[in-house]
Amino acid sequence: MEPNALPPSPPAMPLASVIGGQPCWLHPGGTSHAVVMCGAHGHEGLVGYHAWHLLARTLASHGLTAIRFDYPGEGDAADLAAGEDAIDAALVAVRRVYDAVLALPGIETVSVVGLRLGATLAASALQDCPVQRQALLQPVDSGKRYIREIRAQARLLGKDQPAKADAGAVMLCGFRLSPNDLDRLGAWPAAPIPAGQATLVAASGDREITLPDAAMRIDFPGYAAMMAPAEMTPPTETFVAVARWLASSAARPLARLPALPPAYLAGEDWREHRFRFGPDQRLAGVLCAPMPPSGPAPLVIMPNAGGNPHHGWARMAVDHARALAGRGVASLRMDLSGLGDAALTGDSPRRAIYSPRHRD
Repeated sequence: MEPNALPPSPPAMPLASVIGGQPCWLHPGGTSHAVVMCGAHGHEGLVGYHAWHLLARTLASHGLTAIRFDYPGEGDAADLAAGEDAIDAALVAVRRVYDAVLALPGIETVSVVGLRLGATLAASALQDCPVQRQALLQPVDSGKRYIREIRAQARLLGKDQPAKADAGAVMLCGFRLSPNDLDRLGAWPAAPIPAGQATLVAASGDREITLPDAAMRIDFPGYAAMMAPAEMTPPTETFVAVARWLASSAARPLARLPALPPAYLAGEDWREHRFRFGPDQRLAGVLCAPMPPSGPAPLVIMPNAGGNPHHGWARMAVDHARALAGRGVASLRMDLSGLGDAALTGDSPRRAIYSPRHRD
């Protein structure tokens, strides 16, 4: 997909915020209909990050106010607390973000779109909530199958790091599922879809998925290319179909954007500010400063490593930045044009890696 094949009438640049305790990007769509985006979890979320950004832009171009966020322990979010399990923390975060979005001034209805495990998390966390519509993209319909897939990938991509992979846990590219996470997933069939819930399921191949009368299924061509690290090409046609279906629910125009909480997140010895900058606000980054401040601090700039977003492979840039802050050193981890949360260019982030414009 070339730049001129992106959705028409590109929306305004996304706005940084912290909503429901989680770092978020809000993509203004101009209506009172908001869509909470529950991305893929762990390693799949990292690989699919560029596509998820493009889906948010596609939703906004169809008039929907899209909100994508980072799960606890992922992206720019706070670390998981000692003894906290990733799946439970993600379920709590989904509900908190939904509640906070529904409470934003001007927002009248909330829909949800989820990818892979994010689809199942959304359907489970919000099954008792007034969700206008839900779109589930390649949902995890069997926790046991998902665990087998994760274990196989972990064996294929390398052995676990002894310091982090305790007995019974699974570590895949820096993302850990605890024994409790695995137990929960293993007993987790597909989240039930409430009768009468307007639901769209996009699934590739011939997977059998049982749906109630109010739900419909579409094919998901391009899913494999989207999740292949060597390609990471977004499935544009599917995204447009999902956006049109979600936007077919009536919504009133927003007179003005809702007032958002500040885009600050703080830890014991660091404080982070997520923001956009540069010509036409095309670049994005996170300034991580030592706390408490003690005068001028040296600054380390961390640009993208390959096609990874600014938080880095296995979240290594986040760990690095916060460790530096504990030693009195500030840092800016940033996305260059076409990567991560910066302005999108072209179809795959791999096309943006070698652009000479990055020198500027």
